[in-house]
Amino acid sequence: MGVEVQSSQATFFTLRRHHLLNASQLCDALKVIDDVLGLNAQGALNYQLSLCARVQGLSPTFIRESLDRRALVRTWMMRNTAHIVSSDLFPIVQTALRESLVEEWNRWTVRTGSKASPSAWERHYPDVLKALEDGPLTMSQLSERFNVSEKDARRIVHRVVREMSLKALVCHASSLGPWHHETEHMYARVDRWLPDFRPMKEGEAKRELILRYLKTYGPASMQDFSYWSGMKMRNAKPIYDSLKPYLGEVRISGQRSPFWR
Repeated sequence: MGVEVQSSQATFFTLRRHHLLNASQLCDALKVIDDVLGLNAQGALNYQLSLCARVQGLSPTFIRESLDRRALVRTWMMRNTAHIVSSDLFPIVQTALRESLVEEWNRWTVRTGSKASPSAWERHYPDVLKALEDGPLTMSQLSERFNVSEKDARRIVHRVVREMSLKALVCHASSLGPWHHETEHMYARVDRWLPDFRPMKEGEAKRELILRYLKTYGPASMQDFSYWSGMKMRNAKPIYDSLKPYLGEVRISGQRSPFWR
């Protein structure tokens, strides 16, 4: 049956796991990012404020410097949105989510007529990798390399790079502009930017990500994890079911769904 708790208890439990009740020391900043499973990086202020709320004495340049020295990695991950995670967590997240994110990406790009088939853009991968062989480039620089000037064609270059990032071929590198408002991102080959990157076994990565999610966001339901990660329920359920013997069931007063931690 598990234990039953009040919603306020579950809330404070989660806030504590997210380092939002007591700010952490600066020396633990990278650990905090790991603990919360990354920072949403859709905008510079998003991740700056997110980490400032959790870490005392954070320098405005800390995240950018950590990205430049590759302790952190930014790319499209959870829900196919830009996130910053540690280089240690990156293989887990990328391997666990790739199947679902690529499937949804292909469904959307084909349905909207952006490409003819799921594999239509794969012929461009070698050209992008070759262009990035000597180092990171901005999207504008990539478009220039391919002699692309029309708006629609430049959009295709952007989407090809994004697709390649979901397959761990490309990731963000340095950014241009002030720390609070990045004007343009540079992109790099994963095999050059993160030479130690090695994909994990898919099942192992999914189990590890779910366990880490429940440690940070629990008590949480399988639906909560699916929404947070972008992983399809049909892909998450078998992994969840295999882990249930090792999880604790929690009932939250006023909530119908079973939760796990």
